[in-house]
Amino acid sequence: MSPYLSCLVMDAFSNLLEDRGFKGITLNGYAISHLLYADDVLIFGEATLENCSLLVSIIKEFACMTGLHVNHEKCAIMFPKHVHNQRDICNALSIYNISTNISYLGIPLSFYRLKIEDYMPLIDSIHKKFTGWKATILSMISLKWDHWIDNRNLCEIFGHVSIAHIPDIALSKLISDNGWTIPDNFSSSLTNVISGISINAADGPCLLWFDKLKSNFKNFMDEFHADYADCCWNRMVWHKRNALKFFVFAWLANVGGLKTADALRIRNIMVPTLCCLCQNGDETLSHLFFECSYSFSILTALIKGMATFLLRPNILQIYDWLNGSFNGNVDVLNFYKLVLSAIIYFLWKERNNRIFGNQILCHTSLPLSIKRAVSEKIFKWRNAIALLDRI
Repeated sequence: MSPYLSCLVMDAFSNLLEDRGFKGITLNGYAISHLLYADDVLIFGEATLENCSLLVSIIKEFACMTGLHVNHEKCAIMFPKHVHNQRDICNALSIYNISTNISYLGIPLSFYRLKIEDYMPLIDSIHKKFTGWKATILSMISLKWDHWIDNRNLCEIFGHVSIAHIPDIALSKLISDNGWTIPDNFSSSLTNVISGISINAADGPCLLWFDKLKSNFKNFMDEFHADYADCCWNRMVWHKRNALKFFVFAWLANVGGLKTADALRIRNIMVPTLCCLCQNGDETLSHLFFECSYSFSILTALIKGMATFLLRPNILQIYDWLNGSFNGNVDVLNFYKLVLSAIIYFLWKERNNRIFGNQILCHTSLPLSIKRAVSEKIFKWRNAIALLDRI
């Protein structure tokens, strides 16, 4: 129970910092006052006497409630160069041990560039742990593994032999007339392992590396999946400009991976079927993207060309339209791929917020959230402003 109790107690301390108005630090519009790491607390705040006095009162109040008091003899404080009221802050906090670096979990922390000697305690600690290891544990053969042997290391397959006894040799050199031709310099354990593998001489599928110098794993994957139909939309989802959070949900929508009402009912999970976005029609993937009047209004608000469709399109039809309209402009095409994936992500998020969180965004508020998210993703693109003007 101790870890849970520690979390509960430190959560109370966190609430004290927030409720009493302790002033944290702000960087690039992001404010932070403290971080919780298990039973450790890192506090960040303005270096003012008022803030220090407030922190001391919070710690004293916390100590009265929990019995956990500060041991000032074990405390140390660091100051960056620009802090000039160091003595006053030390008096306010009752901490007089000023240090240039502090060790946290064995790692030195400092406002200044650390030197090699600062890391020596950590290096010595690691060195002491290594000195107790046996040479056999550090054998190179125990570090080599492969998917072809079920993710096990070679030591498990060939026994405790040295790496020199596993020669680098092509499989074709070991097979002759549908049998094994094993060189004499192979160890007995390695010979037994190879000899125990039967060679099937019957006719069947065979993979050949036609160009050994240029072949790679992609060649194998292409040949292995040659019987599968090519995916016509994969490049619309996965490309160099993708944003993983958005594009994962676009991929799930295309492969039927989103758990809509109809998908859940197929799994005998009885949920209401009515679409929570438009309150008109059963919730299916095709309805959600974009037969639903609400989702279609979001789509047309951000991709203007969608308003020209006589019938409401599905995702694949939108991909075809984007390819046909912007195939000659890679930047614009990638931008609209991002916008469409963001629309899918935020529509799914809005659907879940309405069902599970009782939170609703109207058809004018949601596009603003999507625009904001897209702008954050493309602000480093060379023509970001011109692209944002398109939505």
